[in-house]
Amino acid sequence: MLMRYSMPMTETLTQYPEDALDEAQEFFISMLDTESLIEYYRENPSPTLLDCVMAKIQGESADSRRIVASLESTHADILSRLVDDESPSVLHTCAANPQLPLENLIQLSFHDHGWVRGGTALNINLPTKHVSRLAKDKHFEVREFIASHKNLTEKDLILLSNDKEHLVLAAVAANPRLPMRHIKRLSKSKYECVAEVAAENLLWVTVNEYHKKISW
Repeated sequence: MLMRYSMPMTETLTQYPEDALDEAQEFFISMLDTESLIEYYRENPSPTLLDCVMAKIQGESADSRRIVASLESTHADILSRLVDDESPSVLHTCAANPQLPLENLIQLSFHDHGWVRGGTALNINLPTKHVSRLAKDKHFEVREFIASHKNLTEKDLILLSNDKEHLVLAAVAANPRLPMRHIKRLSKSKYECVAEVAAENLLWVTVNEYHKKISW
């Protein structure tokens, strides 16, 4: 649960200017639950209201902030503020949110904490050059997360298919963009989980290619 109190959204707030809050508006805002306040901000963004939203969010638990960071309905302004959160879990979730501005996404991809970088690896908007960098990350969890990214180059995919960690191998074995010869190689892996995933992917790719041929 994000907050204890909840009030339905009304037109009350529209009576006040966006750049100044009087006591009545401050009281009304204080009675809104976090989700409603975020919804209102999305429709009526302003610097003053953003400060109110962040004050409420930052006063909650890390789990509540993580929920806010996970919502695709959360405004980019709010996500930009959350990149300064102290919780790696919140940062990981924020980094994976496709609504996070590109500048903040790239910033978090260089974060010292591997779990945070792993969050950026899950974001579909991460540019290719940063995807390639994370494919060589020292933490295997980051490489595992990046192994399914749509912006991986063939060179990156082949590199990951030769990783020493079986979880990374399993992740890249499931990627249909991995060249066929490497999927076949992984289907014979000594790791059962890797071999099974690669075999399933090989079947899917083969059937897909067959349907492409007969559709002509």
